[in-house]
Amino acid sequence: RAQEDDHRWTDLGYGVAAGQRLVRRGIRTVKVQVRGLGPGRMTSVKGRAVAGVNAVSITDHALLPELGPDPGRSRASEGTVV
Repeated sequence: RAQEDDHRWTDLGYGVAAGQRLVRRGIRTVKVQVRGLGPGRMTSVKGRAVAGVNAVSITDHALLPELGPDPGRSRASEGTVV
């Protein structure tokens, strides 16, 4: 349980650090594209909000395969005849 809380705080810290870099460059309003799966997606967006960056829109660009992975190739048999 403690490890999960630490992980969330790290994601928040990364979001705050990224937000502070944006504010230093004069960027106050952003469109956020969240990629990948995991517990830290929205936490990092909240970190940017804590730093003073306004998120106009948040879109999810996580790649989810609908049909699953491709089947493996069949290997050629080495000299055996069935």
